[in-house]
Amino acid sequence: MDILVGGNYYNREIETTRSDAGIGQILLGDGKGEFKAMPSYETGLALYKDVRAIEILDQKSANPTIIVANNNDALQIYNLNKSKAIQ
Repeated sequence: MDILVGGNYYNREIETTRSDAGIGQILLGDGKGEFKAMPSYETGLALYKDVRAIEILDQKSANPTIIVANNNDALQIYNLNKSKAIQ
């Protein structure tokens, strides 16, 4: 099992600035409870918007498709090559 993380939250109370420093992260599981972070230059993820939902299509494939829904913004679609990062 792997972990895909996306974040950022723009709608804060007036006295708190928005949380917008995240770009997304993928952690690849080794099947023994340990995870290895994929570098962003390999994933190509740029989830810097106000992420609201993430769906992964064809999860068992070496090349899953990631669809990211952003608040009041366009969808982002990524094709990930996991096999390139597994060594």
